[in-house]
Amino acid sequence: MAHHSLAAVVQENAERFLGHAEHSHDVPHLIHVVSGAAVVTAAGREFPLRERESLWLDLAVPHAMRVEEEGTAVFGPMLVPACRPCTAVVPLGRRETITAVVNSVLVAGPRTEEQLAACRLELSRAVRRSQGVRFPVPVPTSPAARGIAEACVDSPLPLGALAAGQYISARQAQRLFREETGLSFVSWRTRARLNEAVPQLLAGVPAAQVARQIGYTTTAGLWRALARELGVPVERVRSGSLDVLATAPDP
Repeated sequence: MAHHSLAAVVQENAERFLGHAEHSHDVPHLIHVVSGAAVVTAAGREFPLRERESLWLDLAVPHAMRVEEEGTAVFGPMLVPACRPCTAVVPLGRRETITAVVNSVLVAGPRTEEQLAACRLELSRAVRRSQGVRFPVPVPTSPAARGIAEACVDSPLPLGALAAGQYISARQAQRLFREETGLSFVSWRTRARLNEAVPQLLAGVPAAQVARQIGYTTTAGLWRALARELGVPVERVRSGSLDVLATAPDP
């Protein structure tokens, strides 16, 4: 992280300090301004970012960045594939949970693929937490169950197919989820998906759009799931009142 006027010293690193032309990634992406100011262009809009502010991009979203001030430093780590926003671009603003993990990663200076993978996972968790997790979803501890958990939120595949991808049976997967999270697989995936839905609903994203993005064919299915997890009548959720969402129980 250097003063961007020094970029000419190492030309191949110039884009880190001066900005970069439009491109995209095949995994979700976080853009975090460590110092200074920058403007990111994505999805046909400009997003000004100040120090310690972040932007969350879905995979395959073309974006470009320009630096606005001397001394600007921007960190752009990749996230785990399952850490996808419900819309193409989500401005996160200034979230201390993200800043703390970014600072830790920069200090640690990961080099090996194993170290980078661990850092990507922690950054992805920080992004998720910044969105306001409403329903507890403990992370499974075994590699197979964790792999299923990371894939299932955004995947329409049934448990049998997800379990086969981890070389275990659906029955084994159910047992692991029960033992390691205290929830059935269906309950775990429902809560994880609703944790994606609530911030979008609070931000004014149409319910039909949110329902489709998290795997429900109708808004009625989304309302029923929310009402069940919140412990309120479905009519209260369907009414569109946001207070019941804003006061949903925290983990």
